[in-house]
Amino acid sequence: MKKLILLASLALILTGCASGETESKTESSESSAETTAASVTNEAEEEVSAEEESAVEESAAEEEKKAEYNSSITYTCENAADDAQLDTIADVLDKRFDSMFSEQEHYIEKDYANKEIKLEFDNTEGMEDFVEISPLENKVEFIKGEEKSGEVVLTNNNIKSCENRLYMDYSNDSTYWVIAMEFDEEGTQIFADSTMELSENKNTISIWLDDELLAAPTVIEPIMDGKCQISGDYDEERSAELAKKIAMKPLPFDIAVKGSELN
Repeated sequence: MKKLILLASLALILTGCASGETESKTESSESSAETTAASVTNEAEEEVSAEEESAVEESAAEEEKKAEYNSSITYTCENAADDAQLDTIADVLDKRFDSMFSEQEHYIEKDYANKEIKLEFDNTEGMEDFVEISPLENKVEFIKGEEKSGEVVLTNNNIKSCENRLYMDYSNDSTYWVIAMEFDEEGTQIFADSTMELSENKNTISIWLDDELLAAPTVIEPIMDGKCQISGDYDEERSAELAKKIAMKPLPFDIAVKGSELN
């Protein structure tokens, strides 16, 4: 009987120890989980804090950059269908500015609610011309045939560069101004294929700036190097004006200048 009691007591003691160990392990596990969770939370808070700090610094840098410029142009884009189209217009204006003032820093601010875009910069030579031509649709089209209604081959989306040059015609020792342009890689291939087709029957390709016919040359042979030039009765001023327009990317439609400050 005493042996049974001793065994029973021993069993209770062992059971109690096991229970205590289990409780201890559970408490330890819970404590470890809480510590891990706290650590993860702290890391997440640190990441959010770092992101917020970075955003604040970027915003401050932008405000500081804006304050540096002494001039601006504000455009209204009433026909913009949505925010995405306003973004497209802002991107085109950005590229147009770069095409005319490649070394000039600038800042673009978009007001989606009022469909306005503000371009800020330091005034420099040629800015008055930019104010005048930058809001124009300015679509250059290369069209098969002489009619505007023909098939469009290329637009100035594929023009990499354009400038006016004084051309020397050695056949009669004369000089005249031309507009020389070069296509990007995609445009070069498209123009090569199109002029290959047109040259077979000596057909024409017309070049239009919006609704103005600039030239309609006959294609004698394919042009494979992505370079072409427009010649006509152009003086230096007119050829330079056209070259600037052709070099600019097209807008989806005309926009308006709400106001400009050139200091």
